[in-house]
Amino acid sequence: MDDYTDMRATQKLLGDRTIAALFTSATKADTARDALKSAGFKDVAITRSEEIEIGNAPGPIHKHSFWDGLTALFGSGEDAHLYGEGVRRGHNLVTVHVSDTRAAEAIAILDAQKPVNIDDHAQMWRSQGWTAEGASTEPSRRDPTAGNGRVRSYLQMIDPL
Repeated sequence: MDDYTDMRATQKLLGDRTIAALFTSATKADTARDALKSAGFKDVAITRSEEIEIGNAPGPIHKHSFWDGLTALFGSGEDAHLYGEGVRRGHNLVTVHVSDTRAAEAIAILDAQKPVNIDDHAQMWRSQGWTAEGASTEPSRRDPTAGNGRVRSYLQMIDPL
């Protein structure tokens, strides 16, 4: 049984998910957020590189809180590290919390805004020496049946039954 099937069998789903996409500019991220809000999505957030602490550079959000937030959304596996690296490199992360019934709509809206292909970027970053250091082997919360290389869907979970 794969991780996704095993996770669905052993955990109770909340019935909703987080959809995520990474954008190269603040303008593109703002446009994506505005499109989601125009479609009636209320729980939309943008994480920008200037809002986090990188190394010793202070920011309004502590680095610990930033990583805790990524782990809460994506689990502690590689995906949290991918998005963290994207934000560290100046990209803007747009997330929207949606019901299962509206997930495909949110994915289509974000995809229409042309976010980066996180898989392609991860490959490029690895060729430059980046590793997802500290990523756990915990099964991903990513739903492989929804989304694509640019927009990903993550199941929101509660404690195992």
